[in-house]
Amino acid sequence: MNAIFKRKSIRSFKSKWVSERLIKKILMAGMAAPSSWNSKPWVFIVIRDKKILDEIAEKHGYANMCRESNCAILVCGNPENMKEKDFLPQDCSAATENMLIEATYLGLGSVWVGLFPKEDRMNLLKQLVSLPENIIPFSLVVLGYPAEKKKWKKSYYGDKVYLDKWGNKPKI
Repeated sequence: MNAIFKRKSIRSFKSKWVSERLIKKILMAGMAAPSSWNSKPWVFIVIRDKKILDEIAEKHGYANMCRESNCAILVCGNPENMKEKDFLPQDCSAATENMLIEATYLGLGSVWVGLFPKEDRMNLLKQLVSLPENIIPFSLVVLGYPAEKKKWKKSYYGDKVYLDKWGNKPKI
């Protein structure tokens, strides 16, 4: 639970290299996520090429932090063997969140950069990493050693919880 509560979107990184060992642990966390019918429709592209990271920062519009990072992981979906293809966003979201939490646990900073369902952002990443037509770019997890600190904030909001029916306030 500590990693869940400590996780914050980090957008400023030190130049320290993220090791392959840590990247593999983050990928393992993503692959441990639940998926519809246990289809595991994710595919991951680890991006280390500084030219690609800089181009993402330049063209995405909300990914300037890629300039400071030396690693990002593109979370993609492959709907090919899914029974219910409509669940691809949920499956990729679960994998993305697991990766963000594991990065925090490992002492890294991370941020979820949105792609899906924005066609321009998706097409940018498709082109930059040469994705096949059937692979859908979903999110980009930018990683690194944090160059900023963010305080923990309360994560429970009772006004967003109801008991049994809308409007019934629980004593939780």
